[in-house]
Amino acid sequence: MTSAAWHLRSASGEQRIAMTDRGPYPCQTWAKVTAQYVTADLPVGLGDLRYFIEAEDRRGNVSRGALERIFLA
Repeated sequence: MTSAAWHLRSASGEQRIAMTDRGPYPCQTWAKVTAQYVTADLPVGLGDLRYFIEAEDRRGNVSRGALERIFLA
């Protein structure tokens, strides 16, 4: 993975928040392959919004998650 981001849609508009790559996902079973562990600091107080996550791999392939709903108090 080369990049990942949250795309937030609220009544006030849309914003993109980049995610930070924290390296391989912690695994205690010594698997040879694990997912990447990514995090993001989401803004407080946006209220009810919709979001999707978008990621791009090293070959330029882009993947987008389903449009979901979340409430940020």
